[in-house]
Amino acid sequence: MIKTIGVLLVLFGVGFPIFLVLRPSGVRIPKLVLTTIGGLAIFAGIALGIEDRITKVVSPFGQLTAATEKATADAQAISQLKERVENQSATVDLVATQAAKAKDISQAATTQVTKAQQEIEMLNKVTSEAAVTLKSLKEEEEFRGLVIAAENDDRASYDRLAKISLDKESRFSTAAMDAYRTITGAHSSAIYNSGFKNYWRQGIDPSKFSFIELQKIYHMAPAQIRPPLLEYIWERSDIPKLSRMDFMIDVIKTDSSLTAAEYASRYFLAGGNLTQKMNLMAFDSLYEWWAQHRGEFVEK
Repeated sequence: MIKTIGVLLVLFGVGFPIFLVLRPSGVRIPKLVLTTIGGLAIFAGIALGIEDRITKVVSPFGQLTAATEKATADAQAISQLKERVENQSATVDLVATQAAKAKDISQAATTQVTKAQQEIEMLNKVTSEAAVTLKSLKEEEEFRGLVIAAENDDRASYDRLAKISLDKESRFSTAAMDAYRTITGAHSSAIYNSGFKNYWRQGIDPSKFSFIELQKIYHMAPAQIRPPLLEYIWERSDIPKLSRMDFMIDVIKTDSSLTAAEYASRYFLAGGNLTQKMNLMAFDSLYEWWAQHRGEFVEK
């Protein structure tokens, strides 16, 4: 629309002066006025035609400003775009830097974790080996204690040595067998103490004790007094032999003193005429024999 008006003004600036000059009659208008009017019209038309390109025009009549908003807006948009690009570039650089730092931190953390895992594995290995060593030392200590206890008259330890000696999967099997044989030999000698005297308290007449009372006295007596008591009970002919044999086999089975079991076995073998036929420390064999022959002593 503006460009159309500009074209009309140009046409007016050219045609109107010509019309005034060529008309046949009328008021004569000076040429300067005609030229000025035509020039201004043409100039205004041209200005309107190219108004989006002109920023400032100066004429003899003063300063004419035709600011083109489009050019200014484009310049501002370009400037803002450049600023955004620069800001985005800085942001991208910052993100890239932070990503690089994060990667370095992650790699360092991975290295530290790997190193820590290796140290933990090594520590677990050392701990496991130490535990195995401690377990082995503890087992050896327990075995030595078992042997010492058996040597010092502990019947239960003696029986445990017998079981371990038969366990081929036990690393102490051979040592247990050696200790068991040594202790058995010490209690199997043909020479042993007998004819005990002065073990009753002064003023006591043991012949007045019944068999039941003697059994109670035996079970309350300390281990070192039990062999003399066993000898006394065995020599009490007023007590039926069956009862005395039963008592001896019971002592062999249950007494905590290995020496007491040994003496009970000696008297039991003597009562069954087995001294030369059976090993007095072969307790299991004595149990089996008594189970088969007890009936033969019912009337004795």
